[in-house]
Order: sequence, then C-alpha cells, then structure tokens
Amino acid sequence: MEDETSMEHQLDDHQATPVHVVRRHVSPQTIILRLGTQLNLAKYPTYEVTNAIGVAAGFTAFEVRDVNIKARTLQNLVAATSGRESATQKLAGLRSLTLNGKRLDVTAYVAAEAHHARCVVHGLPKDIPDDQLLSIISIEDRHIVAARRIGQSDTILLTLKGATVPKEVKMGLWLTKTQSFRPRTVQCSICLNIGHRADVCPTAHEFTRCETCGQQFPGSQKPERTAHECEFKCFNCEGPHCARDPQWPKKHQADKLARIAAERRRLRSTPTDSTGPQISQTSQSRPTKPTKNNYQTIRFCRSRTVWRHGAAPLLRLRAASTLLNPAPVR
Repeated sequence: MEDETSMEHQLDDHQATPVHVVRRHVSPQTIILRLGTQLNLAKYPTYEVTNAIGVAAGFTAFEVRDVNIKARTLQNLVAATSGRESATQKLAGLRSLTLNGKRLDVTAYVAAEAHHARCVVHGLPKDIPDDQLLSIISIEDRHIVAARRIGQSDTILLTLKGATVPKEVKMGLWLTKTQSFRPRTVQCSICLNIGHRADVCPTAHEFTRCETCGQQFPGSQKPERTAHECEFKCFNCEGPHCARDPQWPKKHQADKLARIAAERRRLRSTPTDSTGPQISQTSQSRPTKPTKNNYQTIRFCRSRTVWRHGAAPLLRLRAASTLLNPAPVR
C-alpha cells in the first residue's frame, strides 16, 4: 500500500488555507452494481447512469479521478473500478440511487479477483441474509474474501485467498463438502436470453416467454398457467427442444468459452513469484558454436521438421542444438 499526500484548499474568510489529505492507494478493485429489474441500462444514456452513481456515492473531486465506471448492457449491471480505498468503500456501501427522479435499489458487491479460488456450498437456509454469511462460514487456515448467495437459492459462492479449493467448509456446527465453481453463461428464465439473470432482467415488467415454445406473454402472467398450444421450439436457435434444455449444444459451447475466458483472466492476473532463485549475468554461460557434425545433424533435422510439421518445432530444435554443444561452466 502506498501513501501519497495531496493538497486541497478550503476558503475561510476569503483566504485559501492548504489542507493536507492522505490518499491511500490500494490494488484496483472492481465493484459490481446490480440495479435489479427496475432499470434497463440499454434505454438510458451511460453518462446519466454513471453521474447518478457518482452523486449517490458522494465522491469527492479527488475520488472522481480514480474511479472508472462501465455499463454492461448485456448483463444489465454496472462495473466500477478504483484504486482508492475510500472510493471502493463508498461503492461497496451503495444501496440506492436516483435516476431521472426515480429511486432505484442497488445491490453492490466486490468482484472476485481472477487469481482467487472460488467454490460453492449447498444447503444453507434461504432466510439467512448475505451480511451474516461471513460470520457463519469458516475454513481452517484459509481467509474468506467474500461470500454471497447465488440468486434466491440455497447455494453460497465463496471467494478465497489462494489458488486451491478446500475440500470441506464449516457452516456453524455443520461440516460440509465443497464443490469447485465452474464459470458458465447465465440464462434468464423470464426472457430466455443468454447473458443476464432473472433478477436483473430489463424486460421483466414488460413480458415473459414460455420456455417450451417461446411464445410471449404479459409480464404479470405466468406462461405455464396459460392454456396455449405448446410445441418444442427453442427461442434462441429455433431447434426442437426447450429453450432451457441443459443439453443445448450452443449453451455447452458458450459455457466452454466462459471457462476459457475465466482461465485466461486467472493466468494474466496471477502474481509472479519473485522469491525464486535468480541467475546472475556472470553465471550464465554463453552458447558456443556447434561443431561440424552436430551442425549438419541439426540442419538435417530442421529441414525435415519444416517439411513435415511446419516451423513451430524449430524452437525445440534450437534448444537441442544447445544441449548437443554444452558450454563450459566458468
């Protein structure tokens, strides 16, 4: 953590008085803001939404410079990133905002870092609020960064420090097993679109669709309670199956891409270990020129490899050339 002292001016009796303010910089954190089904982000200018968030959070002029907000219209949520501790605390504590004179409820939580381990546990009663989860759940010798409920289910998503997933978690007096969290694409049960959940569906008050045939009904009407002719027809691909069929091929492909993207983010953000053995420049040996026989062998192998397998294995051949002619250690 790095402390940096900045200077503000307060006007007192027409005289500028310098006031020293300590800015505490931390590693950038992302706060996810869910506005629920009350707001369709695609229908509002992003500039107005971000300004409303800034006013509701009460950012200072210095905090505004360190906060970046992006609207994810497909997921119907807002992601705010900041490296200033005071700004992230204000964002995480945000519970409501006012947009165009309308008060909107906000659910805010800290997004998990890619190099943190995540797992799920099942069976926790639904009447336990999220703010009590950290006091109930404990893991031996592990620090729980965040805990939140997935939707309205009895499944709890845990974010832990470290790269490994524990086998067991203690919830109160109950010792239960964990399951690894597998990222996958979410599908709305109201509009049947892929990319957002039902609790943030932007069209929940306008209409809902039948999972079997994709027919559209008013938002206050349940399709399963309506007498209508139903035939299997997927709303997304028009195939002869239910829109929420777990065996839907395109859904499997989307889940696979989501897991690949999560793994790439984890590899990019994994901190490097700087405590490992370091090799000084004086101890590194310089490669010597290959002898005539070894040079001919490498040249022959290189030509056959390029002809059969392309130029990709040439890097391994270069390493083989060094191994055939080791340099003397000084």
